[in-house]
Amino acid sequence: MDEAIMDTVEGGTSAFDESVVRAFHDRLDDGIAGDTLEELLAEVRVLEEAKNAISARQARLAVAAHRRQRQLDVPRGINRATTARKVGADIALARRSSPHAGSRLLGVAHAVVEEMPNTFQALAAGVIGERDATHLVAATSYLNREDRASVDAAIVDDLGTVSHRRLVAAAQAAAYQADPEAATTRRAMAESERRVSLRPAPDCMTWLTALLPVKDGVACYAALKTEADASATADHPRGQVMADILVQRVTGHTPADGVGVHVNLLMPIDTLTGDIPAEVPGYGPIPADLARA
Repeated sequence: MDEAIMDTVEGGTSAFDESVVRAFHDRLDDGIAGDTLEELLAEVRVLEEAKNAISARQARLAVAAHRRQRQLDVPRGINRATTARKVGADIALARRSSPHAGSRLLGVAHAVVEEMPNTFQALAAGVIGERDATHLVAATSYLNREDRASVDAAIVDDLGTVSHRRLVAAAQAAAYQADPEAATTRRAMAESERRVSLRPAPDCMTWLTALLPVKDGVACYAALKTEADASATADHPRGQVMADILVQRVTGHTPADGVGVHVNLLMPIDTLTGDIPAEVPGYGPIPADLARA
């Protein structure tokens, strides 16, 4: 990659020139230059590293934007929480995400840039991604600044060398060692956050999710699996049977019987006889045949 582009991406000392980044962006529409498999994969790798380095740059920019907004707000008597909400919303707009996601990104940016130098350097080097950094911040969220830095130092050899799952597990273990009492308190608090949620999935399906203490989650899964193993067939595999048993145990009805629920189904007249889909607000379109059923 062009040296000037990488200097901009990784946060060099030269003044930022937006045109350099936009020029690189435009070059991504160029034809594929590589002829061999190795050349094609090499470009995939360098683009992934650049993407991660851009995430590091965005984190630095988010922190700088927050500091600048704070400088403007302090003389006007605006409190820190209001400033943080505004900057989070601004970041969300810039990154085309929700305000909630913008606030989360701002919090992650502060933690990585100001408290986790090894994680930040790995992100800037492109060897870990924003997802890795976000989960490392979450794994150390209950620690003070010094303990978080000690976890960051403890996992330095794992950054970019192990899988995402192993990296997060290493951070969680180091966090517990850094402050066992805080870890125990946090886990007790986590149990109070247990809940069930529902969100739409493609093809008129849904994801029903339960956040449970590990012992309860494992017990539920084991019970469903044990019963399903006894009746699963090639035509009706274990996953399907487990889902059916879950519905039956929770509602008292089998999936074939259907469950008596009320939904706000918006059905145009043409849905009754044609192919015009209906709609469930907040969920999305429902095919006409399913809506009629």
